Amino acid sequence: MLTQPVLYAFFLGITAALFEEIGRYIVIKLFLKNQLTTDSGISFGIGHGGIEAILLVGINYIYLLITSAYEFAPVMIFLGGLERIFALTFHIGMSVMIMKSIRDKRLIWLILAIILHTLLDVCAVLIGNVYMVELIVLTFAVFSILFIRKEKKNEKSD
Repeated sequence: MLTQPVLYAFFLGITAALFEEIGRYIVIKLFLKNQLTTDSGISFGIGHGGIEAILLVGINYIYLLITSAYEFAPVMIFLGGLERIFALTFHIGMSVMIMKSIRDKRLIWLILAIILHTLLDVCAVLIGNVYMVELIVLTFAVFSILFIRKEKKNEKSD
């Protein structure tokens, strides 16, 4: 970790991306094979990202507020909440992308989801500035919104 931080960040990013995106692919393929709409992808992403937000941030913040274990900066709590909103948007985008991969029978969308997820995670690990990380996650969220809108528009024209 200390001698090869970039390699370590890549390892963490790719393993998280593979686990989440392939897991998402398997669950959608098995349980939602007849509901491959963009709206279903949005719902799936809200569930996936929402659970992650509750488990990673929500429970920890409740603990901090209840116990006052240590002084914490309200700005950091705000940024953590903001990051989760951006991450939730990203998860929705990746769920729509996985839905598209299954619906169109094109694995390129699954591969792209894995690459994007890896890239986001690598940036989050390597960049030490919390404000820059927020900006990067926001950028991925904006691209996710644009992708979702494009898919909704394509779905209406079909």
